[in-house]
Amino acid sequence: IMHSFITEYARCLQGDFNGDGMMDVCSLGPENMLDGEKRWVGLSNGDGTFGFTAGTNALPAHLAAGVGTAGGSIQTGDFNGDGRTDLFGVGQYESERWLGISNGDGTFDYTEGYAALSANLDVVVNGDGICVGIQVGDFNGDGRTDICSMGGSTATSWVGLSNGNGRFGFKSGTNAMPQHLDSVLSSAGSTMRTGDFNGDGRTDVCSVGPPAGMGNDETRWLALSTTNGTFDFTWGTNMLAEGLASYTYSVTQVPGSSPIYALGCAVQVADFNGDGLTDLCSLGDSEATSWVGLSNGDGTFDCTSGTNFLPANLEAYVLPTETGCTVLTADFNGDGLADIYSAGDSESQRWLGLSKGDGTFDFTEGYAMLPSGFAAIPAGWMLSELKTGDFNGDGRADVCSLGYEGLNYPRECRWIGLSNGDGTFEYISGDAFREGGTDSHYYSTGDFNGDGLPEIFGVPTEEAAGNTNFTWLGMNGNQAARLEKVVQGYQSETQHGVVTQIEYLPLTDPDIYVKGSGATWPVRDVVPAMHVVSTLWKDNGQGGTYATDYTYRSARRHFHGRGFLGFQQFESYDRQTQISTVETLAHDFPFTGRVLQTETYYIPDPLGTPSAPGYAELVSLVENDWQFDLVTNGTLFAFNPKSVATTWELGNTNDVVTQTTTWNWYDNQNTAVLPPTTQPTNLHAKITYGNLVQSVVDYGDGGLKQTTVNSYDDWVDPSHWLLGRLDESTVTHEATNQTAVVRSSSFDYDEITGLLSQETIEPDDAQFELITDYYYDSFGNITNKTLTPAGLSARTILSNEYDSKGRFVEKSWNALDHETVFVNDQETGKPKNSTDPNGLTTSWSYDPTGRMIHETRPDAT
Repeated sequence: IMHSFITEYARCLQGDFNGDGMMDVCSLGPENMLDGEKRWVGLSNGDGTFGFTAGTNALPAHLAAGVGTAGGSIQTGDFNGDGRTDLFGVGQYESERWLGISNGDGTFDYTEGYAALSANLDVVVNGDGICVGIQVGDFNGDGRTDICSMGGSTATSWVGLSNGNGRFGFKSGTNAMPQHLDSVLSSAGSTMRTGDFNGDGRTDVCSVGPPAGMGNDETRWLALSTTNGTFDFTWGTNMLAEGLASYTYSVTQVPGSSPIYALGCAVQVADFNGDGLTDLCSLGDSEATSWVGLSNGDGTFDCTSGTNFLPANLEAYVLPTETGCTVLTADFNGDGLADIYSAGDSESQRWLGLSKGDGTFDFTEGYAMLPSGFAAIPAGWMLSELKTGDFNGDGRADVCSLGYEGLNYPRECRWIGLSNGDGTFEYISGDAFREGGTDSHYYSTGDFNGDGLPEIFGVPTEEAAGNTNFTWLGMNGNQAARLEKVVQGYQSETQHGVVTQIEYLPLTDPDIYVKGSGATWPVRDVVPAMHVVSTLWKDNGQGGTYATDYTYRSARRHFHGRGFLGFQQFESYDRQTQISTVETLAHDFPFTGRVLQTETYYIPDPLGTPSAPGYAELVSLVENDWQFDLVTNGTLFAFNPKSVATTWELGNTNDVVTQTTTWNWYDNQNTAVLPPTTQPTNLHAKITYGNLVQSVVDYGDGGLKQTTVNSYDDWVDPSHWLLGRLDESTVTHEATNQTAVVRSSSFDYDEITGLLSQETIEPDDAQFELITDYYYDSFGNITNKTLTPAGLSARTILSNEYDSKGRFVEKSWNALDHETVFVNDQETGKPKNSTDPNGLTTSWSYDPTGRMIHETRPDAT
């Protein structure tokens, strides 16, 4: 039985220790307890089981991992930037100082002692002997986790920037923190938080202390990180308005009596107004300690306080007893703004504030938010805890309470609340939420199978070791809403057109996704927590299905604002034709998502060995070059100047069948020279609107070439902007020793709708000019088309009448005004029969996919 010693000050930690996109877990027990039960790493298999590395294979015997009198602290982060979670032990003594860089297999490469944390640096230890004040984050924006201590003294104020090799570059003393500032991490002291308060992608540090005027300006500061391990500080009333305060709870212990607790504040950091900057709020037992500060990005905050922030009848404060509160921040209504959830023993402590984005909140209060039959015990009190996460995949944060039966509240503290998005929750409690008997002492949530939804994990303390009911993982059976079936022309379960069914798999499945490598910060190769289409099934019209399989490679994420960059490669495999199409896309800005090349392979046996000869035979390849231009208004325009398409004989890539090269010019580019195919930094604003002005298709055989030259016009009036409408187009066909064939066309448009109203072939040739005019109904369907040859009168060549919804043609007239009537199939949109001007009827029938299978003519044939 693997278990964690809370009572022995062990650490049970989570992280993705092997970079596979699934949450893993580890327990690091004290150095005097060396068997595998106390020190282990569990790598998730994604099915509710783990692969374990235990004992000294997880953490060497001579390294400490406890707290209590040892005073150690263990931090997690990606300290070398490889996408895997690492471990950092920090403490007063050399054995407590170590950095473990994950190898991805449950073991770590360790840098030990003062080589990890210099001997001249110290840590802050509170009255309970616990190491406090250690903060981790990316303080210089290089993609590697750094570490700092803001203790107020020369020895306890330092910043360590990771070198990526298990070592750190340290700045200490006044180089890290000005001498006049402090961080009182003890009774009634300040609270420290981290976040990106100015939106530069680097981690900042904030300290919120007792009120100004009490000699505590030095504990109220915001440190905005720079790129070199130093900070720009704003402090005192310049950071937090005078009269506002926040402080931790305090404990007074008199020998022979029970401890006396003084109320503290719940300090939260989140983006409450959706501007991308971290904001700050404090919840206490007074107007001075209840406020929200929206970051201005310059080290200051716009604060809303007192009853303008929190109604007088509501409260929330930190106290490690059953009368305290638990405060959570998350997006409970899915609007992109962080909200505040408070749960406590009394009705006044139970409320949800939905952020309005301006520093104020809409409140749902009392038992309307959390019913009276549900207990909410403060975090850390009696081993119960509240957790938040999107447990049902609806895009809204939910809340669950994890308590064990040894409490005074046996079933009342075991529940889950699914957010309704309006400030209320649907609650499930007791055994309906979690089976009776599955208790534990340490609870956590995380995505242990990579499906994007959180699971719940429980491990016991020492006294429960051997009780299997105390060690469990609750897999989340919910699924995010996904499209599963598309039915065309649906009328009923038995009357419909083509059915398409969609199957999904998570990207943690190695059969469908291969993680990439080589990304450089701020871009990382990732395993996103998402399900993707694995197979598409379509009706084949013969009672069976037509299947296409999909696989994916190399997803990347940009951590400085651009977010998910998509996949570098998609592959679709048609099981019927045995043809595989592989698209390779760009990740780099401004070409993100553009197709670099498309490969087509013939793969007769997709289950064979990919490296075997003849497994895949290349049939065709399309290669695209990309450039960008800084256009007049400062935006970047990405364009494709050249594309080469090559086809080969099956099984012989030395035998080229065709090779076609296409060159493209845009706007004011010089069409007398070929456009460059290497990426320029700036084309000096030659491209203004991105209109294709010339395209040359070289077929590479017999001098066969097609050149298209276009010009454009803008139709603009005060109420309509119709930009970039094709005005004239000339197409020239050339071949060796052949006279060029040239055809020109001009175009005119409706000034209101922008639809094509007139097309003229050979507009500058009175002998061959041919004009076609178009007329439309309110749905944009062509109802009349007239033709005007050179020297002749206009003549209607086509007239159509559509049904009342503008979907299907019901009547049509030819150039002689002869009428044909149609009856249409409402499932497929195809005509079921037509009656011509002579009253003769032809009918058709179709298979479920809309393919014609039978025609009956007027003579019954």
